[in-house]
This record gives sequence, C-alpha cells and structure tokens, in this order.
Amino acid sequence: MTVWNFSTGPGTHALVVGVGRYPHLLGGGGTPFPDHGGMGQLTSAPVSATAFADWLTSTYQPPTHPLRSIDVLVSGGAPLTYQPAVAGAQAQVVERATFDNFKAAVLRWYAALSTSPDNHAVFYFCGHGLAAGLQTTLLLEDFGDVPHAAFAHALDFDRFYLGMDPCPARTQCYFVDACRVASRTLFEIDTFGESVLTPSRKHSTPARRAPVFYSTMLGTQAFGRADQPSLYTSALLKAMKGAGAMRKGNAWEIRPTTLLTALDDLLAREAEAAGATQNCNANNVVDFPFHRLPSPPEIPVTVSCVTQVDLTNAVLRVVGGATPHEHAASSPPWNLVLPYGTYEFIAAPEGAPPDTPRHVHTELVFPPHTEVVLPCP
Repeated sequence: MTVWNFSTGPGTHALVVGVGRYPHLLGGGGTPFPDHGGMGQLTSAPVSATAFADWLTSTYQPPTHPLRSIDVLVSGGAPLTYQPAVAGAQAQVVERATFDNFKAAVLRWYAALSTSPDNHAVFYFCGHGLAAGLQTTLLLEDFGDVPHAAFAHALDFDRFYLGMDPCPARTQCYFVDACRVASRTLFEIDTFGESVLTPSRKHSTPARRAPVFYSTMLGTQAFGRADQPSLYTSALLKAMKGAGAMRKGNAWEIRPTTLLTALDDLLAREAEAAGATQNCNANNVVDFPFHRLPSPPEIPVTVSCVTQVDLTNAVLRVVGGATPHEHAASSPPWNLVLPYGTYEFIAAPEGAPPDTPRHVHTELVFPPHTEVVLPCP
C-alpha cells in the first residue's frame, strides 16, 4: 500500500497510476499475449505519472480543498521509491500497477472520498489504452497474463466512471493519458474489462461535477517520449502554470472550461514539435475552481511578422515585466512563455545600425495563448 495521508478534514484525494512495464506485451520478457496489436513497453508512462504526482504534492493549490492524500501506483523497469514534496512525508517504495493493487487502491480512494460530500477526487492514468466504439479500456501491468481472460486485468473505464457516481464526493476530475485506438480483441469479446466499482442505472443527486480529460480522441493514438513525460502530460502541466487560467477577482484560477481550451492548443503544439498529430478530448466539462495560481500565469506567446523579408537572423527584444527578454538571432515565428502583462515586442536584423527601422508592437499577454504579429516599420 503506497498511500500518503497528509491531513484530515474535507479536501482532495488523488489516485495516480503510471503503467510502463507490461510483461506480456512486446519486449516485456513474459509469455506474450497473442493479440498484442503491436503494443510494447512505455518508458514515458512512469515518468509522466511521477511528474503529475510531483505537481499535485508541490504546486496544486485548490481554493478550498487542500490535498489530503495521494495514492501512487507505478510499473516501470525497476521499483520506484517516491517521496511527495510535502513536509514530513516519508519516502516509500511504490506498489506496482497490477490489477489487484489498482483495485485495492481504488477501494481505499473511494473510502477516503466517502467521508464527506465536500471532498474532491483527482484521478490520473498513463499507460496503454484501447477502444471499441465509445468504450475506453485501460490496461494494467498484468494485462494478458491469462490469454483467455486477458481483460480480467484491464479497466473498463466507462463503467468505472459510472461506478464513481454514487460516491458522496460530488466533485471529481479525471485525466486519462492513453491511446484510444480500435482493438480487434475488444470487438470480438463481450467485455471491455473490469469496472472495480458497480455502476448503477440511477444517477445520484446532486449531480456530480466530473469532467474527464482524455489525451486523445476515440480511434487515435497518444504519444510518449522515451524516458520523458508524454506529450499530453507535458501540455497538461504547462496549462496548469497559467495557460488554462482565468481571472476571478484578484486571483487566477484553473477551471475545467479554460483548461480544455489551453490543453487543446498546447497539445497540438507539443505534437507538431514532435512530428506527430494529437488532439485531446473531454467529456462532461463543467465549471468549478480546480487550482489557484500562486503568482500571475505563465502564458505561451507566438511572435511573428507581417513580412519576414528583413527579419532573417533577427533579434527579438521583449520589454516589460520584471526584466527585459532578448532572444538570440533567428527568424520568426518566436515561441516564448511570458507572465501575464503588457509588453513591447521589438525585432530588427542582428547588428543593424541604430537608425534601422524596427518592427515594434505593444500587446497584452493573456491566457490561454497570445499571438503577436509585428507590423512593418
């Protein structure tokens, strides 16, 4: 059992799962599952789950629901020792993300959440996923160990999500970082995996606020990077720094509605930089304060120019905020990250005489993303 309890009272309880080692998929070293579909080992998933857990324990700051506990399961090449960034938290060897360990963690999580209707739930999964029609299935470490009952060690995410509806905690947030590609095996069987929790046909009241943020659309892949956080998790953590924020009075809050807009933009940019295509998707998005920023948001900024004829090998200067920024000679577009505020953007060829006309523009940098187009001199 690798759960850390930080304090008591209503608050947030998180379950974080990262599955990178699959003994019965390609390269896993165990008896291979016959219908592996080309799936293999994922070095990105343990890193992604750890990065999300780090964010929760070091930065996550909900307005009214502090993090009370976190349960972490990670399957990688070697056992992971994890220590949350919370004062007094002890390091533990993290349990592997087998189905039995996952089931036990879900039941602990559900029990903790059931202590108060004011509790908030956070669920994060990174690993292999499959889809059939509208159904999404998530694979735990021991998927495929019994070929004729492979999906006994897979999660029917949709039924699991419905099974969370009776939970007294009426605010829940889910992050699913997995492929949702079609599976021949899923089409040929009558199950999409185990649900752990039993769904009810009756919806509980009051209606829960429970958005699900998927890393990709149905029928498409999600991409990782060797030994680095996945494209989706990288975009998600960047969005949490400010791109997914909105201003509420004097505070900046991450809310599901604004988070989705930022995620869509950031993930597309992460994918383009990696030479891939990946678009996120979400269900049941409703508005509530999820995270409050401790400082002004950090916002992605793209600077381009009406004409680039005289800006090959140009230098961009950004004036505003605490200190000026200068970006070495290149050519537009420039991709920056700046705190919220008003800036003057100035571009000129490198080494140009002082009287050379500059491309100058003043712009308010505002989430989720600001595009600056410099005019001609």
